[in-house]
Amino acid sequence: MPSPQDIKNLQERLAIHRATLSTLLSQQAILGSANAPPAVAYGIRDARAEIRRITDALRGWGVSVEDGPDDAALPVPPPEPPRPVPAHSYQGRMDTAKGLATLITYLERIGASDDLKDVLTLEARLIKLRRDDRLFGNTPQRNSEFAEIMYGLNAIALEQCGISFNELCAGATLD
Repeated sequence: MPSPQDIKNLQERLAIHRATLSTLLSQQAILGSANAPPAVAYGIRDARAEIRRITDALRGWGVSVEDGPDDAALPVPPPEPPRPVPAHSYQGRMDTAKGLATLITYLERIGASDDLKDVLTLEARLIKLRRDDRLFGNTPQRNSEFAEIMYGLNAIALEQCGISFNELCAGATLD
């Protein structure tokens, strides 16, 4: 049977481990779990293991011990089921070459020369953008420029063809 001093010593160690755990959890919250040094995660795991070991020992001796709010890790919620992809969504990389070829052919056929010039300019910008992406990597500025180009192509396609450029890239045809 443990002495009152043994019980007091374990209760003090339990308080120390809980204080350590609280400090480590605060560090993790401030830094974010992705940016916290590995020592923080290991310290949290070790502190919880010691808390569990000490509370089990105290309970085994018949001492009443309340569980602390952070003594155990929260259960990880199950991942959300994948959302269904809407019918109008385009997965993967769009075939912009196909969309451009279809749009250019249609604009030539209907004689929309001003819009054709705009599409050819947007096509040249897109080619340069893709080349720069391959050579120098993707940047937020290039993403923004890509969005501008696609906006322009969509506006022309919708106005002239009644169908979006995205749909042309996905294989829609024009009569």
